[in-house]
Amino acid sequence: MSKLQNWTWVPLAIAMTITLAAIGYTLNEGEHQSASDLGLPNVRYRIHFLQLPTNAEPGHTSINDISNAGEVVGLYTSGRGISAFLYAPTRDAARTIDLNELAVGGIPEGAWLRAGIAINEWGVVVGSLQLADGDIHPFALDLGVETPVVDLLPHCGARQAYAVQINEHGDIVVQIDDPPSAYVLNPGLYNGDPAVRASRNGVPQDLSKQTPQLLPADISSGPLQLNNPHGDRPAQIAGVTNDHVAFRYTTGKTPTLETFPTLQISKARSHVEGLNDAGMFCGQYFNTAIDDSYERRLFRYDRSLELLPGTVSDPISDFNSSGDLITREYFYRDDWGFVHVTDLVVGSDADVATWKSGIPFLYAMSDRENQTDAPTLVGELEGVTIEDETSMPRLLFVLTPELLPEQ
Repeated sequence: MSKLQNWTWVPLAIAMTITLAAIGYTLNEGEHQSASDLGLPNVRYRIHFLQLPTNAEPGHTSINDISNAGEVVGLYTSGRGISAFLYAPTRDAARTIDLNELAVGGIPEGAWLRAGIAINEWGVVVGSLQLADGDIHPFALDLGVETPVVDLLPHCGARQAYAVQINEHGDIVVQIDDPPSAYVLNPGLYNGDPAVRASRNGVPQDLSKQTPQLLPADISSGPLQLNNPHGDRPAQIAGVTNDHVAFRYTTGKTPTLETFPTLQISKARSHVEGLNDAGMFCGQYFNTAIDDSYERRLFRYDRSLELLPGTVSDPISDFNSSGDLITREYFYRDDWGFVHVTDLVVGSDADVATWKSGIPFLYAMSDRENQTDAPTLVGELEGVTIEDETSMPRLLFVLTPELLPEQ
């Protein structure tokens, strides 16, 4: 699943530490629904606004990923600078936690965890760690062990390297700056195996000096998507080449690279925007006419090109195993079509009023859960005005699905 949509890891925004009412899983008397039920699915999304850690300061903030267990990772501004956070409802239902507080060891002296970029179903977080000299290196942190410690991942001698993806089997994708390169690595530590976890005993693994197998140079510079192994197939990576051609790369002992030159990926938005476990990827399709005008459509691609219906053409933020996708403000699934997220949100009058005062940006989603057959969505609300008319640049939110009562 896709995690980050921008190659700039820290979007410009200001973090504020505030929580607005976000409780319950049924429609309650006095609650507001943002749109008529007519023509909409019988699933609604309850608003949960999140608090940042208690040491948060005004500055950058971003939600980057959500696991199928409902755990969210991202970054915020603290006294030391940009820092990584975790939101785990089983730990604290309202507040995010600084990842540096959860790591018992393995962080070099003077360093700190700067960004949580991806998290898998087992609670293994990967991202970037900032050293005392300013260098940025990749890390992994397994929060499912009794004594969580930070493992340093290979940085290949670069001053800036980021772990950007991890799947349920423990495959990790790391991207490196200067020169642009990338690799996929599986140390056998991050797949949730109880025996492996028990053997760790709080001992960090320093893998930073290892020399991993790099991906082909022409597919390493742009954002990369990673999925889980499927059947007998190893994990796959998708993106665009340096020449803006869509590709799908199958890892393993005999890697294969497929390219799709018929998909006219725009140089202005030069990335495939999602890859799910079935190997289907998605993005934007640009159909250039003779007069150099072009039509921009969202697409999915498995064995053939599928243009999605409707006129929504915003970049895709995330893509799950059911083929559902989210854009900045819309949620798409085959049986619903495109639905604006504001038409699906529910909550207290105060929460919905706050929601309507801002602009939602959906950033990530889980796979569908069994009870509602719908995913959890996460993102940020920008340009918010709260009850005392205070303007707030950004609020983090989680939208949890619930079924409407049968009439």
